[in-house]
Amino acid sequence: MQETGNKSNNPYSLSIRFHTDGFSFFICNPQSEKNFLRKDFLITEKNMMEQTLTRALEQYPPLQERKYTVISALFDTPVSRIPLEFFQKERRQKLYGMVCPLPPNCNIHYNILSHLEVADLFAVPQTIEQILLKYFPTIRFYARNSMILERAVLRSAQESETTLYAYFHKNSVFLFQFRQKKLIFANEFPISTSKDALYYLLQVWKELGLDPLTDHCILIQPENGPQQVAEELAHYLRNIQVADMGTWFRQAPLTQIRNIPFDILSLLLNGF
Repeated sequence: MQETGNKSNNPYSLSIRFHTDGFSFFICNPQSEKNFLRKDFLITEKNMMEQTLTRALEQYPPLQERKYTVISALFDTPVSRIPLEFFQKERRQKLYGMVCPLPPNCNIHYNILSHLEVADLFAVPQTIEQILLKYFPTIRFYARNSMILERAVLRSAQESETTLYAYFHKNSVFLFQFRQKKLIFANEFPISTSKDALYYLLQVWKELGLDPLTDHCILIQPENGPQQVAEELAHYLRNIQVADMGTWFRQAPLTQIRNIPFDILSLLLNGF
């Protein structure tokens, strides 16, 4: 995976993050907490994603005011995870379809997670891809959770091997675990209440054979999830920590900004 920290005289990056009900622009200098911009676009009508995206790319003033050194698109989409030894990019569509249903009118992209020795395959709608490439021919495509795993596995060497990670993102929680820098478990679950979050987290905890008294749970940005989820989880698990973004990213200036999601930090600060 390429390093995304940039040291040029024009270091601004544009990240476009897609989700089921819209997309967001993140504009920043990865080396500074100043001049950070976030703009959310909500899609309320069916089949309006392409039209809304085109209008935003043409009319959102910051996109016209400067050029961007790094331009990325992140997709919240199912991933087919293939060991590198079995991955062939020419067969990526067939490989993807062996794990996930192949959606119509999509192209299959991939991210190489070198630290985990896997390739993550994911689908991008052709219409969205064409629009993005029209405006940004050098744009790079990423699966959102791939960024998270590649950053977290580096951090995992400093944590107990019996640690379950939980990243809260809007209406979902992404749970994953490593052992000896190998991915043991990774899955995302929809949640709307703290009861939902506790159910999935404790169920996965049980399936992985973790001990509620001695093993560890690290919550990543729980403020994005249901209220008081950390407090309620403490009734069941003894060793709970909230991940400190400054520590995870070596006190990089961007970590001082409160509303940058962990996956965006993982993408922009991959080289830090």
